[in-house]
Amino acid sequence: MKRVLGTILLSLVIISGFSQNETDALRYSQVSYGGTSRFIGAGSAFGAVGADFSTLSQNPAGIGLFRKSEVSISFQFFTPKTESEYYKTSRDDNKLSFNCSNAGIIGVQNIENSNSVVKAVQFGFGFNKLANYNSRSYVKGFNNLTSMLSPYTLGLNQGAGWNEFTSGLFWDTYLINYDSAAAEYYNAFDDAYPNRGSINDFGVTQSRETETWGALNEMVLSGGLNISNKLFIGATLGFPFLRYEEESSYRETDDNVLQDYNYVPFKMGTYLLTKGTGVNFKIGAIAQPTEFLRIGAALHTPTSYFNMTDEFSSTVTTTEYKSSANGLSEYRLTTPLRVQGNIAVLINKMGFLSFDYEWIDYSKSKFRADGGMDDSFDQTNENIREYYQSAHNFRIGTEWNYDQFNFRGGINYSTSPYKKEFVVKNDESIFGYSLGIGYRISSFFIDFAFAHMSKNADVWLYPSSYASATDELVDTKIRNNSYTVSFGFKY
Repeated sequence: MKRVLGTILLSLVIISGFSQNETDALRYSQVSYGGTSRFIGAGSAFGAVGADFSTLSQNPAGIGLFRKSEVSISFQFFTPKTESEYYKTSRDDNKLSFNCSNAGIIGVQNIENSNSVVKAVQFGFGFNKLANYNSRSYVKGFNNLTSMLSPYTLGLNQGAGWNEFTSGLFWDTYLINYDSAAAEYYNAFDDAYPNRGSINDFGVTQSRETETWGALNEMVLSGGLNISNKLFIGATLGFPFLRYEEESSYRETDDNVLQDYNYVPFKMGTYLLTKGTGVNFKIGAIAQPTEFLRIGAALHTPTSYFNMTDEFSSTVTTTEYKSSANGLSEYRLTTPLRVQGNIAVLINKMGFLSFDYEWIDYSKSKFRADGGMDDSFDQTNENIREYYQSAHNFRIGTEWNYDQFNFRGGINYSTSPYKKEFVVKNDESIFGYSLGIGYRISSFFIDFAFAHMSKNADVWLYPSSYASATDELVDTKIRNNSYTVSFGFKY
């Protein structure tokens, strides 16, 4: 199966260069609901609890539980750490970023008429952070099987064609050449080790440094109703906007080359900037049949990103330097709908225990050409349907009150987005936990939350059709911590 996956990825990268792929679709479809510290501290399990600005992006019926108008803002320190193992060599790297994770205002109009079924009308406007793309990683290992040049050479010999961002640069820097007598392409790695089966110390040291920036935020315009203090309904018109920036530097050197062979070390740099805005609609309801029980449900329509753009370039450095032109791609992306079910048990005025369930089918993401019909995404969309599956997200949260202080905790788990047959070692399921504390009086509150997220992933260092050994995949462990503080006023 690794060989099959490697061949598919090889063909995509060689033919498309920096074009959109199934990994991009997954990245922009996955969200980790963020926003206020209260929401994060209780594991983001607020679907049936409500009365928090973050719920406008989760179950918008939560706006119906506001009894007073409110203004809130949240700031977050984000500290992602990435650990990698490649050919039994371990490396790690980390990064610190600071951002605003939430800002918004809720307006409440209470209905004073005691005979009215509608007890209050609410309106909300602001934004919530749905994903943080800041990270830094470092991979290094000694590979005696392949070079980064190998899959591109194979692609050329199989008739894949040239690409100005990859194989074209290798040709311009003489890392890939053509043997007219044999009528085939060869590369510097093959040339250095023509009989490598009899050489004990052949191979290259490979390393890659990657840094990413950006986030997925959502501007929300919401409205809600409180009906008889028993039913709360709400709707949100969401305008997600994303920015993802990636800069990567790949190096390949030969520390053990014999005198008889002349391997040329090289460095390849790549840059990608993705921007996009979209629209979606969310509707939800929360019923409170008794004083101690709330039951909620919400539906999120697919998000339509109608103006996605990629800007990209690459460079190769050997004894000389070559760079590509600046590339630009414009397209559209649709991410899947989401369905939620929520339940919360209220324990007098002491606190609550809540549970959220969410379903999403990642195989329903789809790329489209911008401005008309185009079959250039057929293979990518087929890969999305083939690789991905429905995933299930579970969140449990609690809050306990003591005088003006609130203590919170939560855990969450997301199942793998990949079908089992496409998982080599790590299935990319996600586990997280959080803790929080807050201080609240009638007109002011301040909250703090700590959250941890972890997942393990299999990552390709470069496209490979020689994937016969598990070590060719980078065993990656991602551990993200965040520290969020929120301030708010009620009036």
